[in-house]
Amino acid sequence: MRGALFGLTLATSQIDIVRGFMDSISYDHVNTLSLLREQGVKIETVKAMGGGSRSVWWTQLKCDMMGVPIEVISQPEPGTLGAALLAGVAIGTYNNITEASKKFAGVTRKYGPNLERAKLHQEKLEKYRHSISALLTM
Repeated sequence: MRGALFGLTLATSQIDIVRGFMDSISYDHVNTLSLLREQGVKIETVKAMGGGSRSVWWTQLKCDMMGVPIEVISQPEPGTLGAALLAGVAIGTYNNITEASKKFAGVTRKYGPNLERAKLHQEKLEKYRHSISALLTM
């Protein structure tokens, strides 16, 4: 078994299931940051991009849970832009990738962590960590 849905009842709605997935992804971000910090990586800000970053509620939840600010980058297609900038460096349009990226860097929204909101999730986060540990040892 590589995944599970816990706590389902006859009263569980489709919204509850989607919310559970969104919460669990937020909790997984917390675990990832914890592992990085254990390895000595200092994380002061997280940059967000892509479809999930369009959800103000979800991005704020991730910010709250990780306890660090999140900045949503202004480029809707950063992978495509990165490839174009690398091509620009290769053909001499830009001297280096740092110069090229500074011309297009930007942030559309910034989120600050709400640690009180994060406290509301601590019990669920601990259950999530326990469940993930159990699933990985099966």
